[in-house]
Amino acid sequence: MNLTHNNQRLDVVDRQLNKMGNQDTAEALSKVLVWCSDSILPSNKINFAIINYWWSTLNGKMVRWDIFSSMIKSTTPLLKDVTIIENPSINGKMLCWRKQGLENFISMPVEHLVLDYQFQQLIIIPTSQNLFVYQYRLQVLE
Repeated sequence: MNLTHNNQRLDVVDRQLNKMGNQDTAEALSKVLVWCSDSILPSNKINFAIINYWWSTLNGKMVRWDIFSSMIKSTTPLLKDVTIIENPSINGKMLCWRKQGLENFISMPVEHLVLDYQFQQLIIIPTSQNLFVYQYRLQVLE
């Protein structure tokens, strides 16, 4: 993953957020933001830029991953994993990161992202590749 490329993408996101203005950005961050891969709504692009920027700020932060199943309709996750994220990025429709201490990147194709900025929580609905996993919930712990 190229750090220069990530910085260039962040510059583009910063410019998009600056165009919104401080009041609009603050208002956007006080709401739950939704991005859908197939949406043509104008807000979809802005929401993606904000979610992308937020995701990039998680470098070095401890998070909890909750994994939910489509087989069992429950609010209780099947699996929980606490880890420190390194080098988070979004490339196209791929959510990418590394667990601290591991060399290989983990990537997940995503269909929907829902960011609750106030609670520092991201709901991830992956592209249907695994019928068992329905969604992931990432919670920032620090």
